[in-house]
Amino acid sequence: MRILKLNHSESLSSLKSKMNNSKTVAIYKRWHILYMISRYHVDAEYLSDTTGYSKATIYSIVANYNKSENKDVCLYRNFSQ
Repeated sequence: MRILKLNHSESLSSLKSKMNNSKTVAIYKRWHILYMISRYHVDAEYLSDTTGYSKATIYSIVANYNKSENKDVCLYRNFSQ
């Protein structure tokens, strides 16, 4: 099992706020993925089951977030649901 980690040290309340203020379901799901990774020790398979995204998409969302400087999921390409 490959545990996912975030490089940014963003607070859980900040992630939850961004998740709850999302304007679309796709953006909500991306913030939810990051929140779950920050809060719990989860793998891509579990997140794939809960969000409906493929494991490859989960890895891509996390990698893009970890590479970003401004900690925003809205700037990335639009992943299909």
